[in-house]
Amino acid sequence: MKKEIIKLTKELVNFESTSDNLKERQKIIDFIIFFINSNTKNATIKQFKAKNPVSNQIISSIHVFNPDMNKNKSVLLLGHVDVVPGDSFNPTNNEKFIFGRGSGDMKSGVAISILLFLKHHKNKNIQLLITNDEEIGGHGGAGFISKKIKPDFVIAPEPTNLDLRIKEKGAMQIQIEVQTSGGHSSRPWKNLNSIEIMLNLISQLKKAFKNPLREKWVNTINIGGIIGGNIKDSLTLGSSNIIANSCKIKLDLRLVDTCSHKNALNLIQESVKKIESKLKQDINHMNLENNNFKIIINNPDILVEHLITNKNNSFVKSISKSIKTKFGVCNITKAPAASDARFFSSVGIPSVVFGANSINHHANNEHVQISSLLNVWNILNHFLTTY
Repeated sequence: MKKEIIKLTKELVNFESTSDNLKERQKIIDFIIFFINSNTKNATIKQFKAKNPVSNQIISSIHVFNPDMNKNKSVLLLGHVDVVPGDSFNPTNNEKFIFGRGSGDMKSGVAISILLFLKHHKNKNIQLLITNDEEIGGHGGAGFISKKIKPDFVIAPEPTNLDLRIKEKGAMQIQIEVQTSGGHSSRPWKNLNSIEIMLNLISQLKKAFKNPLREKWVNTINIGGIIGGNIKDSLTLGSSNIIANSCKIKLDLRLVDTCSHKNALNLIQESVKKIESKLKQDINHMNLENNNFKIIINNPDILVEHLITNKNNSFVKSISKSIKTKFGVCNITKAPAASDARFFSSVGIPSVVFGANSINHHANNEHVQISSLLNVWNILNHFLTTY
């Protein structure tokens, strides 16, 4: 099986299926359809098309299944073939690694999924869902299709270093703006400065979300961008002798399973109220020429669902047993980043992420460890044989 996994992975890496290359992303889907049809007559391939709201592109995804097996419990292998832009779509390999953009994230996982489907689909209700917009949010692929199909269990073979991931943080991206009247910089005691207000708000938000110095399973907040000054249509670094009348920030929040998007918005609103209350107290003791200010919380730009799966679920126990059969122990983990598996988890379908050891994915010189790919194959093959 080693040769087959390497060969199919390299064939998939050959496609420059980046988010801006819709033609190549369709070509890789067409290649997979041809590959499956060339190796079995028992597969039904349903192609879905839906718009991704980030790119406004029509996304093509495929759901592959054997209709003769639909009375049995279904396991869906979920993968994506889109990749972030990179340095090499000419794959190579040596005895230890396969090199090339997408080799780890996650065309090797897709290759394993296809080969597992071909092995098991005549005896088990094994299904494939292969999408091509995960790297831009996934809403035109898994987000759309998760409302159309109802598997009993979902496995996404994304790279996890052979850990079994049952939780992923939710996320929110949101913009906040502070507006004041501005004024002359020679009299800062007479006018409110929007940048200073925003800095105080950032400090309050970090307290509210308890931002850690290093990763822990807690809510985190990141300032992705900040602009301030006398902003009109575009950002220019204007004169320093004007008190800033506007400041905007864009935040990325990563939320643990106990913090919903609504909870996060409440924390932001409470932080804003504290700053507003403090400003009003200060204004009463200051001789301001202009005391008008406004703090605006915009609607979130992006909401990302949580992945939450109970470790006591029967499917989770079964795949854990398969991992223990190979290693003697199963490391059950959680992660701050998201995957397409979250869409199925959010509609109540138990979903996990389990995959190989990938190095430098989303960076130059991406490569995946071949021995870990064989471990993924052996473990998932054992699970699909025994569940």
